[in-house]
Amino acid sequence: MQFRCLEINVISAHHLNVDDHFRTMAVYAVVSIESDHTSAQRTPIGTGRGSNRQWNHTVKFNFDEATIRRDLLTVAFCLKSDCEIGVLEIGAAKVSVKELLDNDHRNAIKAVPISLYGITK
Repeated sequence: MQFRCLEINVISAHHLNVDDHFRTMAVYAVVSIESDHTSAQRTPIGTGRGSNRQWNHTVKFNFDEATIRRDLLTVAFCLKSDCEIGVLEIGAAKVSVKELLDNDHRNAIKAVPISLYGITK
């Protein structure tokens, strides 16, 4: 069984349409394999305020080559913030691991749209 390593650099989130409360929140991203919740990796708190946040944080995952070819793996990105009432989920995005690895440009930047959860203006 052959394994591949996928290294993802979580760079930033831009143009998040959010209300004034979000502008001061300490936002981080949790990246995981959708079918394996034990794979979750958290970024540090992002820099920036308002609708733009930056992390530049690397996460790594190892996969069985056959599972990748069958397109069974999805990377989930979830933006979160800790607040007085608990963990607030701000938004999420998903992308197929096969789609990431099939890219001809191994080090290409891929923008992934984030769906926001009720934080809009």
